[in-house]
Amino acid sequence: MLECRTCRGCRAGVKPRCGVDRAGYVSVTEEPEPRALARWDVTLEHYREASRLYDEFELARVKTRTLEGLPAVAEQYRAAGRDAVGKRALAQPPASGAARLKVWHAGKVLDWARSHEEDVRLDLAQAEENLQRAQTRAREAEEAQGDALVVSG
Repeated sequence: MLECRTCRGCRAGVKPRCGVDRAGYVSVTEEPEPRALARWDVTLEHYREASRLYDEFELARVKTRTLEGLPAVAEQYRAAGRDAVGKRALAQPPASGAARLKVWHAGKVLDWARSHEEDVRLDLAQAEENLQRAQTRAREAEEAQGDALVVSG
């Protein structure tokens, strides 16, 4: 029974487990890769794949967080676009002549003039009412003064 100097378990005629031949020389080319090393390679590959997938997950999460408010902003832009189209249509003269913007503006001026006229009429009515009250008080004061002179005289 031959034993190698490193593993002490080799027998004659059997390939040594440690890769040492009968003369005590290490045989590098004939040595099979240990199973632990193969398992380590598989584990390392799995770790790299998991790391890559986690990086992709993080990137997707950041993109999702960035795009969360996008529907609201898109709706604001759509509303602004519709409003701009409407205003642009008001400013362009149709084939009939006057621009819709001028018609719209004239309507706004007319509404303002009507409300101003109503305010002036209300102010005038209030002033007339105040004048009548003042005239009534003046007459009452004159009558009281006349009554006071008649009683004293």
